Amino acid sequence: MKNQTSLDAEALSLVREAGYHDLTSFQRKVVPFIAKGKDTIVEFSYQRGKTVAFILPLLLQLKKSGPGIKAIVLAPKTEDLTKIFNEFKRFHLQGSRTRQINLVRVKSHSENRGLLTVLLSEENEIRTEVRSFTREPDIIVSSPGRLIDHIRRGNVSFSDDLRIVISIREIEPGFLEDLQFIYSKLPSKRQTVIFSPESEHLEGWSILRRPRVFKGVESAQRLRRADHFYLEVEDERKRKVLLDLIASQKLTSLLVFCEKEDSTAALVLYLKENKLRARRIELSSGVKEPNLDSDVFVLTDKSLSSRVFTEIKVIINFDPPGDAEAYRRRCSYLTGRPLQIFTFVGKNQFFNLNQIQEMLKVRVQNREEPTEEDIIKGSIERIVKIIKEQEDPDELNRFRKIVKKHVPIFLRSYFMAYLFKQSMGKHEARPDKFTTLFISIGKNRRVYPRDLVSLFMSNLKINRSDIGVIKVFDNYSFLDVSLDHASDAISTFSGTNFRGRRITVNRARKKNDSQG
Repeated sequence: MKNQTSLDAEALSLVREAGYHDLTSFQRKVVPFIAKGKDTIVEFSYQRGKTVAFILPLLLQLKKSGPGIKAIVLAPKTEDLTKIFNEFKRFHLQGSRTRQINLVRVKSHSENRGLLTVLLSEENEIRTEVRSFTREPDIIVSSPGRLIDHIRRGNVSFSDDLRIVISIREIEPGFLEDLQFIYSKLPSKRQTVIFSPESEHLEGWSILRRPRVFKGVESAQRLRRADHFYLEVEDERKRKVLLDLIASQKLTSLLVFCEKEDSTAALVLYLKENKLRARRIELSSGVKEPNLDSDVFVLTDKSLSSRVFTEIKVIINFDPPGDAEAYRRRCSYLTGRPLQIFTFVGKNQFFNLNQIQEMLKVRVQNREEPTEEDIIKGSIERIVKIIKEQEDPDELNRFRKIVKKHVPIFLRSYFMAYLFKQSMGKHEARPDKFTTLFISIGKNRRVYPRDLVSLFMSNLKINRSDIGVIKVFDNYSFLDVSLDHASDAISTFSGTNFRGRRITVNRARKKNDSQG
């Protein structure tokens, strides 16, 4: 058997030629485990690259030594077979073309001519598949029922040293009986590898010989280590809140999931207009190294399949996933640290919070939208980091001298504040449906925006979207609230005690209101 270093190097070469950037951590661990040649059960929990993890050992070790089929890949469902065969196609040998759509010649580290792979499926015509066997294929991708059909017709012969891969998510009635029939026709020298979400009920299968078990629970542990949040956000405000969240938390290396493909393009355009390096991952895009030129990747669940991202620290569900399984699948792409998942829940959107918490054993906390102070603080910290890590000191010093020469010393801090304000971009104008309230309490009583948000939401039973801009000064504050709730707020809070002081709440006067 090849050593670990040699296997890693050869496997990495194959996946890069297939269009992937790197091996996943799951593949690095499981490929050498399978390569030892023993019967193996691989327990997985939606790991990335599961299909490639069982293809790689075949491409690395199979040889054209004598006639007959050298490897079988079995899966019960047609959609799984199609996915597996399409994954084999990514490893196709350059310059080799076949007219039959169910045939592909794939690369091999042991054979210059490659390995001919055939797909057997109930959707194919049986005559087409029979012709495929005249080409002497090396690898079969098939359902158990279709393979049994060809065995009974006498179309299949196996080599003396056979490898079998079985990929199952759940065991359907009759599946084990079909396997037992197939195994009665196989040579005694063979290796069986089973990929399944559960391993305990498989270890007693008679088709296995003292199987070794690889428990791939890494993604489940990673999911539990992550911080999970949900935000209640009106649909029309989601884009703005996304921008604010990225700024306030200094988020980079994140995936943003949308429900529909056509909404991803508009979101990417919005992010780019706000000076973020955003990229849309489409269903058909063949991205080899997607992390090199973007910080934000926008995609749907459909375009998630077979993508490899080298450093993802944050998942933002712009549209909530349909169920716990979809939530877990999205989160399986987390690779960096710290790990965070944010889910935006619109007014008419369904988010099964209880199911996700119970099935995935995680706690999803409610989170408020970022305040203006949070956004400004995060932006300042991001700029300071860029100055320290990326900017050329000589270039910055050149601009410092220009500013020093042309801006009076007592105006320089204002000049800096003005430039920072401009760099923050245009803030959305306060909608006409909001009005500003004056509140006679401020920082001197240790009151901050989050305290006012909590006060208004808990007492008025309103949503965060009913509260707009909040400005807190030393002795008083201003808060924008929807017109529908302004009168209730004034009558509810005026004359009440808050933080040890009786407060007054009124509609704020405009500047020209005080002029006689």
